[in-house]
Amino acid sequence: MGRKRALQLLEYPRRRAASGICATLFVVCLVATGAGCGGRGQPPHGPVYRPVNSPEADTPCTETWLAAKRAREALLERSDAQARLAAARAVFEQAECERHHFDEQSIAAATEVATLDNIRAARAQYHNARNLFAEVIAYREVAMLRAQARLGDLHLAFATKLRRLVPPADIADPAEKALFRAELAELADQFDHEAMLAYTAALDNAALVQSPHSAGDSGWIPQTCQKLARIEPALRHSLCTP
Repeated sequence: MGRKRALQLLEYPRRRAASGICATLFVVCLVATGAGCGGRGQPPHGPVYRPVNSPEADTPCTETWLAAKRAREALLERSDAQARLAAARAVFEQAECERHHFDEQSIAAATEVATLDNIRAARAQYHNARNLFAEVIAYREVAMLRAQARLGDLHLAFATKLRRLVPPADIADPAEKALFRAELAELADQFDHEAMLAYTAALDNAALVQSPHSAGDSGWIPQTCQKLARIEPALRHSLCTP
């Protein structure tokens, strides 16, 4: 695989603080500063999120896509708390479905060309799930705080796929194999970083609610603490202390 071809293929932004991670990566931001986004230790703020149905997408999750579409339409008709929560839950279910199909995708292949095609397909499915989780976050529903943690899980899943990928058989030169592994390791590290940001944001926002362990399914909080500790062992969070 040519120099930096894997990194360019995924079009992963290198710039972080200067450009604003929420502007380049997510539909809404998680931790970085920016309009409508809450920084670490601050609740989300800004204008109320107004859902917009996208054109019918090519998705394997047709049932959950339709349910999310109807929930958005219902919210547009009556903007009350019940409709907002229903929309957030419906979009979350579609995000989980898209994530499941991402998990099932294999990027390993016998040739370099086939591997690149598989990475493109995985990237597209990753974006589908990522954007949906980001939409759930934009609703700012306390009961759906775990969506940020699930976004972190998605980043971590992509990092795992990349680390497990071995050079295809038609890359025979040892130097090219080493470069292949180095490129994917570098990219996986960046996805680890995004997972860390998402996990930290999820815990930060959970810590701000009156009873974080009753916000939705509280089981995600200790699980998120464990995953965060594996990525950044030195990082400590108030919700992760015994």
